[in-house]
Amino acid sequence: MNTQSLLSPTVASLAIIRDNPRAPSGAAIRHVAVFLASIARCGKHHFQIHEQAFPGSEDGKDVADWLGNVIPQGADIALRSVSSLFNPLTLREEPAPWWPIADMAWLRQRFGEEPRIWTLDLSDSDIFETVKAMELPCAVPGNAWQVRAAHAAGEAQAIWYQLLTLTCDDDEIDGHIAGWRAYISAEQARAVAT
Repeated sequence: MNTQSLLSPTVASLAIIRDNPRAPSGAAIRHVAVFLASIARCGKHHFQIHEQAFPGSEDGKDVADWLGNVIPQGADIALRSVSSLFNPLTLREEPAPWWPIADMAWLRQRFGEEPRIWTLDLSDSDIFETVKAMELPCAVPGNAWQVRAAHAAGEAQAIWYQLLTLTCDDDEIDGHIAGWRAYISAEQARAVAT
């Protein structure tokens, strides 16, 4: 068992929904969901979801400014690589002029070199299977960006879970997921009460 996690105490996992994944870095962003997972050494967990719609970012600056107000300083950042949204066969037929697209550039402009940015190569099917296993509402692979935006919070949580599987041992994962399940139960109870 690891004595110290590879992750910072706070991880921000981002679901970035674009209406055109072939646009330049930071562009065409229509919706972002941020899942913040804060884990204290004493086992206390704190989770939050933030979402914001955008009219279609041109360069990612508006998105980065919003993220700068949501993500705490020093948090690790996890997101899907944009390249995982492409079908490799389509790329050979119609190469994008900005291939491969990396969100790292516009995120680094806002956050500098301090946070670790984990770029995970997760397909739509990977996200779908993870969200289903987490028992969250999800978009089906191939859905339009509007449907993905409606389920972006689930995608952000799936990215967080996938990061846990890459960086944590089984005991850490079990502890984090137990805390997350308690959070989900509390959120569902709060929704029923209102």
